[in-house]
Amino acid sequence: MAKENKVFPPSIGVKWFGNVERSLLDWVTSTLCEFYRRVRLPCDEVDLLLFEDRLVMEAYLKREGERFAAEYGFEYVPIALGFSSLHHAWSGRPTIVVCSKTMRERDRFVVLGELRHEAGHSVLHGSPKFYLIRPPGILEKLIIKKNLDRRVAHVAFYLLSTGIKDFEVTRLLVENGYVGCQRALHAWSLRISDEERQASRLAEDNYNVAFFLMASTMKPVMGSVPLLGTGANSELLPLVEENLSLLPRGSQVLARRIIKEWIPKLRGGTLENIRMLVENIVLHETS
Repeated sequence: MAKENKVFPPSIGVKWFGNVERSLLDWVTSTLCEFYRRVRLPCDEVDLLLFEDRLVMEAYLKREGERFAAEYGFEYVPIALGFSSLHHAWSGRPTIVVCSKTMRERDRFVVLGELRHEAGHSVLHGSPKFYLIRPPGILEKLIIKKNLDRRVAHVAFYLLSTGIKDFEVTRLLVENGYVGCQRALHAWSLRISDEERQASRLAEDNYNVAFFLMASTMKPVMGSVPLLGTGANSELLPLVEENLSLLPRGSQVLARRIIKEWIPKLRGGTLENIRMLVENIVLHETS
């Protein structure tokens, strides 16, 4: 009889900056421990950084992100700062960063969804290699064929690759029964900003704007796709459709192929999944 491989919860190294309430620290660590016991994927060590002040947290993320990018010859793309918790692996191991002020101000169920989402990244994407992803060579074909600005192409690639990672995390969470908190999180993340509405008006006549808008729209949409096959579908599908309605007609066709044909079939590793998505997009746009 084969011996079962035991997967132990990781050790969590905690540091806090400022006046972080003990009750919040206890809630965050207990939530993470419950997650790691349920999901049971290998993860030896996790760093947990709790910040009282958002500006201090943002300064930390900017400093460490720029250091990591410079070390590996990347251009730093600012990490999304609207969340109450974030994940990175810039130090060489998974790191979850939490802002206590934002957690207190936001709906508790959304905050729970965010924290579990970042914990999902720690087990699936807890290595620096998932933050050192360079655009595949085929992207150059799209840049030349569509006269696409190179920086726009690279930022769009970053958004799409992040969307793939978010899709993988949501799929993992749904498979482990975390549906309600993820429904709350994605209903929140699919809200449309004034900037996106403004960009939508400019995208019809400008491919650079259209391609960037497609990528930035698809980032949260891709993360929600595994929930569309659950009881969350009735709430999230109208939000997905509203997001897609911002795109020019041609981009809507591409977006629907991404969420209905391409990413639901992805079963490879993260880097392979990203490569396959980019290849499909380039072939669609240049054929």
